[in-house]
Formats: sequence, C-alpha cells, structure tokens
Amino acid sequence: MELFFPYEISRVSYFFRHLLFGLVCTLTSPIFKDPRNQELALRIIPIVLLAIALIAYHIFFIIRPRCNDIGIHWAWSFITLVPYINIVFGLVLLFWPPKADNL
Repeated sequence: MELFFPYEISRVSYFFRHLLFGLVCTLTSPIFKDPRNQELALRIIPIVLLAIALIAYHIFFIIRPRCNDIGIHWAWSFITLVPYINIVFGLVLLFWPPKADNL
C-alpha cells in the first residue's frame, strides 16, 4: 500500500508521480470536453466524480506526502488549487531538499 498511498515521497518519486498524473489527466481530458449531444446530462455525474477523484489523489497522495518529506504542514498541499501559484509551489516541492538533509 505504501507504493500508492505513501506518507513521504522523495524528489524523484514526486517528479515521476507528477508526470504520471499529467499523463492520466491528458488521456482523460477528452472526456471533459463538450460533445454537444443529449447524453451530456447522463455523463456529467461520472465526469465530475472522475475529476474529484483525480484532484483528491493529487492533493492527498502526491502533494501531501512531499510536504511531509520536506517538513512543512500538510495543509500547504491545498495551495495547489490556486491557479499559477500551484506551478511555483510544485517547483518548490520538486527542488526543496528532504527534512533529513535540512538538519
């Protein structure tokens, strides 16, 4: 279970998890586009649930473990919901050394 739901992750693991998350989002993005048909109302609930699941996995199992690894409070992971700031915060998480190296 530690592989999918870690408490802490290293910089390399964070980088590859972010790449995999981006790939999954890219592959599922056609689902979120408007097909301009009557079936949209039937498809909207699974689309919203998929989006919520992807965002929740990203925050709680990619960003939060990296926050734990560098020694900051896990609540900082919610800053990734803010556009443009999330890019800077993601780069900070990528390049900040683990708390063991900070001592």
